Amino acid sequence: MKVLHLMLSQGLGGIEQVFLDYTAMLRAEGIEVIPVIHPNAAIRPQVPDAIALHNWGSWDIFAKMHMNKLIRTHQPDIVLTHGNRALAFGKQFKGKLVPVAHNYWFKHFKGLKNAIAITEDIAQKLEVANVAVIPNVVSVPTTMPTRAPYHKPPIIGTMGRFVHKKGFDNFIHALAKLDAHFTALIGGQGEEELALKSLVQKLGLEKKVKFIGWVKNKKEFFDQIDIFCLPSRSEPFGIVLLEAFAHGVPVVSSMNEGASVIARNKHDAILCEEGKLAEGLAAMLKDEAVARTIATNALETVGQYKPSLIGKKLKNVLENAL
Repeated sequence: MKVLHLMLSQGLGGIEQVFLDYTAMLRAEGIEVIPVIHPNAAIRPQVPDAIALHNWGSWDIFAKMHMNKLIRTHQPDIVLTHGNRALAFGKQFKGKLVPVAHNYWFKHFKGLKNAIAITEDIAQKLEVANVAVIPNVVSVPTTMPTRAPYHKPPIIGTMGRFVHKKGFDNFIHALAKLDAHFTALIGGQGEEELALKSLVQKLGLEKKVKFIGWVKNKKEFFDQIDIFCLPSRSEPFGIVLLEAFAHGVPVVSSMNEGASVIARNKHDAILCEEGKLAEGLAAMLKDEAVARTIATNALETVGQYKPSLIGKKLKNVLENAL
């Protein structure tokens, strides 16, 4: 089986990580993969053999011609796509098209026969005849990562894109409500960065909260924090939640879509209803023994998301599509 693997976004987010994971998993299963990405994609160094496909939009006739040439040249059995722009171009393929639904934006999925959804909830809402659920993956350690006792004061960490749906303003407001001693690290970049920094100053948290920019080395980030917080208002999946689990870091999360699928409240994470993040963080700060138990349970949970397991399922889904 030959798969033309298409992703045209340029950033460093969940979709880009899944594209990298799918490429690795399919190749590990012995499938020939032709990765196609935007020439300015941030993940280009991680896929040096990727073919560049520049485009200005679905109306870009030159990009369409390039896509048709790629299909004629490589004659793939399946075109596997990530993101709406990639799906719009992938629809030109007259054979088997299998797009991955990473969120609840379904505009370009109308009329398709096959699709992959990253959660059961997305699959149920996606109006496609054949939908397979393939969760995102994370590398899993074979043993519980060694964690030192909490720092004095404990360090709370969070990271992601600084956009409204990620809820970093909620995280900062929650910190302002805490009576306990702590410091906090906020990793990321985005359109709300200045507003978030202004909020930290407004709430008098300048001495407790540090913005550290985009996190390039996630292991280093997780190794230096004691508690991870995922404050997202909306999170279709949340790979970063699994990453925290895999590093043995206890997690406090908003009760968003992804966290509600992955975790069980007070078993492998503390899940908080809207406005209750401060209570969850306070509980995790107060009892380190409970936090350690939650982190241990989380490592068992994350074992369900091993690439070796999900890769086999992904291969079967594509074979069934054929």
